[in-house]
Amino acid sequence: MIHTYSLIHDDLPAMDNDDLRRGKPTLHKVFDEGQAILAGDLLLTEAFRYLSECSLYTAEEKVRLIQTLSTRSGGQGMIGGQAIDLLGIELSQEALDRLHSLKTGALMAAAVEMGAIVAGADSQTTAPLSRFALKAGLAFQIIDDLLDVTHPENKHGKDSDSKNDKNTYVTLLGTEGTQKMAAQVLQEAIKELAAVPGDFAPLKALAETLVFRTT
Repeated sequence: MIHTYSLIHDDLPAMDNDDLRRGKPTLHKVFDEGQAILAGDLLLTEAFRYLSECSLYTAEEKVRLIQTLSTRSGGQGMIGGQAIDLLGIELSQEALDRLHSLKTGALMAAAVEMGAIVAGADSQTTAPLSRFALKAGLAFQIIDDLLDVTHPENKHGKDSDSKNDKNTYVTLLGTEGTQKMAAQVLQEAIKELAAVPGDFAPLKALAETLVFRTT
């Protein structure tokens, strides 16, 4: 719900002003800007209502889940990243890393951390899982920038970054440098899993799928 809300609001004229999302008209184009704002607001609010009412979790678990999701999607996470994105300046690679760790990595971290909460994991287990998710999210975005250049026909995402002359990993590193960086960040993410006892092959496979995708 929060991911979808973030995409709706990200596409708005006041944000990235995108007409397309995955090759289809964005919500404010299909309906109108006011309806798109309200749809995003509704999804954000409903996410927390759903958690608060879910019978699968104890009251303590619900509080921790809501705290985790609100932190990762708020000013210290996704919205903080969007605020950096709206500055409209040419970002350095370090700033770009921070931007996408917040915008993309934070929600992935929330998903992993919330899974750890309901599994009863301790902080020593959760910490490397969080780092894994943040790095996997960054690797995903690095490849996203690459696909915008190498596979534009896929229309996998949006066109505002090039349209608004924003810095991307490709403009900073070139296509080959971007590919190498994605592979490096992926290995750093997978290395974090080695510190956690148990079988995390599905998470490793997920990270690899995100990086080696062509769409």
